[in-house]
Amino acid sequence: MPGLRESNLLGLAAFEFSLAEAVYLSQVVGWQGFVPGSALIPLEVTEGGVAAALQFPPPAPAAVVPEALLLGSSRWSLQINPLLAPSMQHLRRQAPEFFRSSRKTLVPLIAGSASQTWHVFRDLVRALEAAGHPLIDTVFLWLPDLAEGDRSSIPEPLTEFIVSMYLRSQGFIVDKFGEALAATTGRPDLFAVQVPRLQALLAGQGLAGRGAFLCEIEGVSPEPPSPASQPQELRIFALEMEKERRHMAIGVSQIERYLREGYYQEGYVLAPFYGDLSGFAYDVGAMTFGSQGELIVRACPRDYSQPESLAETERLVERIVKLLLLKRLPLTEGVARLPGVSSTFDAYYQVDRVTTETILGWLAEAPNGEPWAKG
Repeated sequence: MPGLRESNLLGLAAFEFSLAEAVYLSQVVGWQGFVPGSALIPLEVTEGGVAAALQFPPPAPAAVVPEALLLGSSRWSLQINPLLAPSMQHLRRQAPEFFRSSRKTLVPLIAGSASQTWHVFRDLVRALEAAGHPLIDTVFLWLPDLAEGDRSSIPEPLTEFIVSMYLRSQGFIVDKFGEALAATTGRPDLFAVQVPRLQALLAGQGLAGRGAFLCEIEGVSPEPPSPASQPQELRIFALEMEKERRHMAIGVSQIERYLREGYYQEGYVLAPFYGDLSGFAYDVGAMTFGSQGELIVRACPRDYSQPESLAETERLVERIVKLLLLKRLPLTEGVARLPGVSSTFDAYYQVDRVTTETILGWLAEAPNGEPWAKG
């Protein structure tokens, strides 16, 4: 998987990955108990269980909010508004020790019975503590036992993380975007976008690498960008994940519905261990895992976008990025600079009245170069 470096921890297979990748794993997969497709950043483990853990919330949550009364009828709109989520500055204050190291250790474990899985985890934690390995720098990820059964099922959040790592390495900004990047019927699981002008601005200020997760744009230090590999054309994809290969046709019908209104250029469905994609008969893109776990991609055969709808999606992406950048500043220094803003609802729309370049200028003027944002 792109970004992961093989390592060893007390004789166990492990991987080294970046702080931003650890944060994104927590945002997308998160802690759901000792079950396949669950990720844990433990803070305290007792004989009774996990007493405290670090969980990062989605960076750009979607919320249905009421707008003004019009002719006696209320109007509601869906906002993907980063200002509704905790700022990275707040999260740093809550767990400063987690942000001290820019590299983390990912430890994959096979999920078995609840009792067996807990005892294996507890014993490993005790061994790590005895060896002096910082628990806060360790991320545990429980995987399904693919050695059993027909190797056909992988939890959707786990496939979202794997695909996100790949797409980020290909120069995309990747996130769930509240599963609502456009006003389509239904909500895709994941989005990947390339906006060359916007990404060039971010990379020029060291705020994004070749691709990016939203947490990197907000304040977790990204991988160093390579100017020669920056995106060259607008690309906006919607993706649907299925946990079993037999659900591929269901995913296709869903992604076809999302593409119908022209807000995205391409759509992809991922179903694990689907088999050979060369004879894939559907008119959308497909992804699957090969026998060795490698990601196999069959390109979407056509562009579904409509100019006006695609332009609307592009504007929304830049709006979200601008709001993320504003969260690098204290509220009174960031949002308060927007004209006519008295609430986060107002800021969601009023940020359109300032350019990304203007906001980057505000960041450059910030006292001490916003030291809390250095990962």
